[in-house]
Amino acid sequence: MSRLGGDEFGILIRDCDAEKGGVLMKSIADKVRALRFSWEKETFSLTVSCGLYYIDSATESVNKAMSGADSALIAAKEGQTQSYPEYEANDSRDGIPQRTS
Repeated sequence: MSRLGGDEFGILIRDCDAEKGGVLMKSIADKVRALRFSWEKETFSLTVSCGLYYIDSATESVNKAMSGADSALIAAKEGQTQSYPEYEANDSRDGIPQRTS
């Protein structure tokens, strides 16, 4: 896991298919949402948005992978849902996630 900037983090997982990726993201998101912390007599909960991008032999470059992951994350943040948008690298509408898990 690595901080990408601001409040965004990335996780690289080897040999992870769409089904396993969706299950893993749900598990991570559920654990983050369950966290609570107190500050000056108030209790706060956390939220999380997750976007998935699958890297394979057809991935053109690191920049393309990062752009796809960012597009999926933006879709998750804008959707305000508990789904996990997946970026489709072969999408003709470049940058638009096509399905959710």
